[in-house]
Amino acid sequence: MNAAVRVTAAGATSFASSSQSRQYLARVPNSSARIGERLVLTEDMYRQALADAKALCKTLVDVLR
Repeated sequence: MNAAVRVTAAGATSFASSSQSRQYLARVPNSSARIGERLVLTEDMYRQALADAKALCKTLVDVLR
């Protein structure tokens, strides 16, 4: 089951299903998220996630050489 995502000028809003919310909260019990809560992602959040992933990949390449 996939979450629906609506993209707006402010960012994307994800509407998680209740089963997805339950699965996530079971794995991350200290999260402040609640079942069915909207998740709003901004462009800055996307850019930071990409920068973090890039840094991780570079580090892994260096470690595995």
